[in-house]
Amino acid sequence: MNILKEIILNQLIRIPLIQKIAKNQHLTGRNNDPIQVKAIFEKLNEYTKFEGKSVIELGPGQTFGVLEKVLEANALKVCAADIMTYVENIPDGIEYHQYDGTNLPFDDNLYDVLWSWSVFEHIRYPNITVPETYRILKSGGFAIHAIDLVDHFNYTWKKDELTFNCLKYPEWLWDLMTWNRSNYVNRLRINDWLNLFIKEGFKIIHYGTIENNVIKMLHSDHKIEYLKKYTAVDASTMSFFIVLQK
Repeated sequence: MNILKEIILNQLIRIPLIQKIAKNQHLTGRNNDPIQVKAIFEKLNEYTKFEGKSVIELGPGQTFGVLEKVLEANALKVCAADIMTYVENIPDGIEYHQYDGTNLPFDDNLYDVLWSWSVFEHIRYPNITVPETYRILKSGGFAIHAIDLVDHFNYTWKKDELTFNCLKYPEWLWDLMTWNRSNYVNRLRINDWLNLFIKEGFKIIHYGTIENNVIKMLHSDHKIEYLKKYTAVDASTMSFFIVLQK
């Protein structure tokens, strides 16, 4: 990454006109693909049923395909919350809330199921968001997350040396380069997330990981300087899927 260029871009995105252009170009097309919609819905459905349940998705962006599947499964209440309204026409039956990325605008113990898909790596305040998800879930409710831990500014799993390039920078510099941008990542590692969930009181029902074996080997040989402070798991885990229960 060109540091000066990224700092300038991070500041430019605060200008309303550029914000509008960026918003119109923002794509979260994964859930609009019928095959992806079906796969995500079936993955969620392995761990919880939706009929008669109150459910919420955090960070759907432009894509409501999975939520529409949940509606078809006769959920009682179907909601979404995001930090921006990316589309003007929200599908019928889906209750949409825009919020500021901190406290969720919902009562305690409201939802049976909460999920996010490739969203939590982008949240700015994980120490607020995780407790908020716990608060709005009913006792026994499920939180399900797919979390992507790679560098979203060099988004490829083919160039191993760039997989975790985002971890090279000190926190203050990373924020200066990326804080205002949609592909910002908070850089928490898998054990950071597990500790956050456990600290809040969640019970881990299931989780699975995808690791980069090339990075794991380089890490064991101390070949990547900025990864030396991480455990082998934290240094090589590219993504994980987790099912939690309140």
